[in-house]
Amino acid sequence: MRLIDPTERNELTGPWAGFGFQQGHMWTPEGYTLYPEQMRWWSLTCNIAREWQTMMAEARRQVVQGDDRPSDRDHAVSIIADRLRASHARVRR
Repeated sequence: MRLIDPTERNELTGPWAGFGFQQGHMWTPEGYTLYPEQMRWWSLTCNIAREWQTMMAEARRQVVQGDDRPSDRDHAVSIIADRLRASHARVRR
């Protein structure tokens, strides 16, 4: 087993390729720096993302089973892409 020196640049490999540690912080493949106090929200963020994926999978199943879109059945449901298109059209005018 190799010990990690926190002052040296340590890049991860495998499924974690692109992530790394150096001097008390972690960086992401996109180049963002993460400090330990920012990592406390990872569990919540992952759970929110998992719930979003579940909701979107259910919405896709409903669309495949019927011809109408979720927004056609329930006016409380908003399709984000439709809202963005409408707002971009208003801005262009």
